[in-house]
Amino acid sequence: MEEAKAPVEFGRHEYDYEGPSRFCFCGLKAPRIMSWSEKNLGRRFFGCSIYDPMNKKQQCKYFVWYDQDFSFRAKEVISWLHNNKTELKTDLDDVRERIKALRNVLKRYEEKGEQQIEALEKKVNDLQMLATMTVVYAAKLEKWKKCGQISLVVVVFLAILLAFFLFRSWVLLVDGNRGFKRLGN
Repeated sequence: MEEAKAPVEFGRHEYDYEGPSRFCFCGLKAPRIMSWSEKNLGRRFFGCSIYDPMNKKQQCKYFVWYDQDFSFRAKEVISWLHNNKTELKTDLDDVRERIKALRNVLKRYEEKGEQQIEALEKKVNDLQMLATMTVVYAAKLEKWKKCGQISLVVVVFLAILLAFFLFRSWVLLVDGNRGFKRLGN
């Protein structure tokens, strides 16, 4: 969003104005300048071409009002508008800073989210490998069982152990890095 420009900005000297040119005592074309004093806020005048409110010694003191003196009500409204503009600009600057800070926070969360997705993908791969190993060991157990090399108690124990590790891996996948904290509550 682009900011609207003021009709006359602070410190700007207007040389392209209607009417005859005016010349200061230095012999230079006198610019039209806007007053920013509380008493004459917004009122324009012709001044020395080298007018600088911070360094008043370097000017010839040429000064002629361009605008008639404003009514009290006009001064009051102009002052109110000027103060509100200043406050709104300050608020806008604050909002821009907040947006910048929120964008930085969002970027950190996006980076953290990507890291969590990578960790979850690794856990899924680990689970897939565990499932494959389970199938292989189940086939070996069936073979050993047929051969009579292992007792029924050992088979049940290994099945329970395998189920525990599958359940634990599933909990870690679902709960992320929290592990069994939910189970303990």
